[in-house]
Amino acid sequence: MNGRVRVGSLAAGAALAAAIFVGNPVRALAAPALLDVGTSTVVNVQLQSGALVIHTWNRNQVSIDSPGGIQWQQAGAGTVGPAIPHEFSFPGRTVQTVDGPLIMTPETFQMPVLPDAPHDAVIVRGAGDATITVPASTALLVTRVGRGSVEINDFNGAFVTVVQSGPAVFHNVNASGYVMALHGAIVAEQSTFARIRARTAAGNMFFSHCHATQIEASSVMGSIVYDDGSFEPGLARFETQGGAVALGVGTGTAAITAHSGAGRVYTRVDRTSTVDGVADTQAAVGGGNGPVVTASSQQGAVLLYNGSIRSHPQIARQFPTAAMWANGQGALGALKRGASPQRAHPLPQRAQPPRRPPAKRPRGGVFAPP
Repeated sequence: MNGRVRVGSLAAGAALAAAIFVGNPVRALAAPALLDVGTSTVVNVQLQSGALVIHTWNRNQVSIDSPGGIQWQQAGAGTVGPAIPHEFSFPGRTVQTVDGPLIMTPETFQMPVLPDAPHDAVIVRGAGDATITVPASTALLVTRVGRGSVEINDFNGAFVTVVQSGPAVFHNVNASGYVMALHGAIVAEQSTFARIRARTAAGNMFFSHCHATQIEASSVMGSIVYDDGSFEPGLARFETQGGAVALGVGTGTAAITAHSGAGRVYTRVDRTSTVDGVADTQAAVGGGNGPVVTASSQQGAVLLYNGSIRSHPQIARQFPTAAMWANGQGALGALKRGASPQRAHPLPQRAQPPRRPPAKRPRGGVFAPP
């Protein structure tokens, strides 16, 4: 594997593709394509706009389907392996929102170790909706969308997903990787993560029925819900500056340390354990010791409970959006029906200051160009 690749924007993210595909022919997608690949392929998708849907199947083939505006390339294993980076670098960004600019600090992500096998590659570029089906044995999936969405289903492997304006959705994955939505939501359901780093600027996050060994989720102004989930011993950290955090532990145990700069930690781990309106608390969910979990909000509330929010009617009444997403319909279905958590604030936010005249919105939209 190679050194570092910067993927903070679509242009910077093209570095990996450029290193792999120099000299390989570019083909416009005039009809659905079916490409033969190896057993440990790399798939790199870069869309300026559009809805990207990833499926998985038990074939050594990549299927590409789109109504138009898509190009693809393919490279053999001899040129791919040396170009795969061992870490991705994400530069700092200022994200313009209706509430003002939000700062995303720079960071790097160390990639998981890929299978020790030859890696060929497929790259897809363009603008427009696309449905891509990849082999179950895919080693690395890189997806970047400017304005649109990414939906990844049933994937096993390493991933890097960046969406500039729109949601990133994971359903029934068993994977490790990095996901960042600069101005959109992150949703995961029925998924297992050996390691995941998740970041948003203004969008919320919702994890439903997920299992994690290492999870680090943070947002500048969004809220984070981890509902009816579970943990293995490892790193588990949920942090937001202006939003709120809700942790519901389903199976297993967890030793949770919670902090709210607003002095609003609420605990509902059983019928007899209730702690309200404190700045710091510790809770053993499931009885006894368990994996150490940290939850903190600088300006919002932190809510701790066992199981799903659906089993706590009092909480569900206070936080109806979070309850709606956990009502059995599924977070993925809720997102498709238009119930995006972005800007919905499923949890209580910080106390509002006295009303002032509304600030003028910046011209040119809510997302500044890179």
